[in-house]
Amino acid sequence: MKPVVILSLMLLQSLSSLAQSIPNLQNVVVIVADDHALKVTGAYGNQLINTPNIDRLSKEGITFNSAYCNAPICSASRQSLLTGKYPHATGVNLLFTPFPDEGNVTIAEHLRDHEYQTAIIGKSHWNNWVWAPIYLDGQPNHGFNQIVDNNDYRAYLKNNPPPPVSEDIDYYSREHLTKDNVAAWMNWQVLPHPIDDKHSSGTFYADQAVAFIKENSNNPFFLWLAFFEPHQPYYFPVEYTGKYQPEHMKLHAG
Repeated sequence: MKPVVILSLMLLQSLSSLAQSIPNLQNVVVIVADDHALKVTGAYGNQLINTPNIDRLSKEGITFNSAYCNAPICSASRQSLLTGKYPHATGVNLLFTPFPDEGNVTIAEHLRDHEYQTAIIGKSHWNNWVWAPIYLDGQPNHGFNQIVDNNDYRAYLKNNPPPPVSEDIDYYSREHLTKDNVAAWMNWQVLPHPIDDKHSSGTFYADQAVAFIKENSNNPFFLWLAFFEPHQPYYFPVEYTGKYQPEHMKLHAG
């Protein structure tokens, strides 16, 4: 297998610059975590939170101490990364703004045109379902040959039902919850979700990414792996119950 260049969200300033290095580019894997704060990462000095894989990426690669996203809103920032354009230029500037196919060229489209196999696994936040009725030939793929998303994860769970959670474990449930109760909605009690690690979405998407890499071991590829974790309501499987206690968390100023 060719060497794989792994970039985390913190290492990406402009994906478009990759296109200028096509002759030297081999395989590219972009790993994106959702709402992962810099100050709860071992590579950035947190001695309590255990993030060994991110720390290893940092040690073996480059760690930015001055890096900024182009928007404080999830979908706008994601599509800015994909295109190397500011949000006002992509046309995505609100949380549920659809990602226009016309007028936008993603790094996936560019690399696909250079015979790369491309895949996006996990969260895209393209919001094209808003415009679904006008896409008579199907929604745009924005340059990705393969797309694995929540629909695939739900199908996986249907075909591979997870074991029931022990009745002795209190777990997070949105039943009877409304967003009016922000603290409960955000999972202030730090409760696990009613699923084991093997069947969690993070494990599913990671396994799909590994499968894609193996299938394309002899081909140049571009993989965008976007996890939903640790976005609120702070999703984690039952095996992680009690791993951290809120009273041990140090609040950072600013």
